[in-house]
Amino acid sequence: QGRPQTPSCQAPVPAAPPPPDPSFAEVLRLVQSGQEPPGVRRPRASPTGDTPTASRLPPPAKPWEGRPAEPARRRGPQHGSARR
Repeated sequence: QGRPQTPSCQAPVPAAPPPPDPSFAEVLRLVQSGQEPPGVRRPRASPTGDTPTASRLPPPAKPWEGRPAEPARRRGPQHGSARR
């Protein structure tokens, strides 16, 4: 009763570190020999054959199709302008 309680669970033992990533030379050697490098994931993706959906947003405006140019404001000497 007067003893401090100790947790019944111990801290988890850290897992072994993962093996180091292969070097570029090792990956190149594997690919050239027809083997698959470690860690390559192949998603299970295939075309559905459905018709593509139409865009809902208008295409973005091209730089030359933007707002009309605003008059330039003078903020002091400009490059190439002569001082008076």
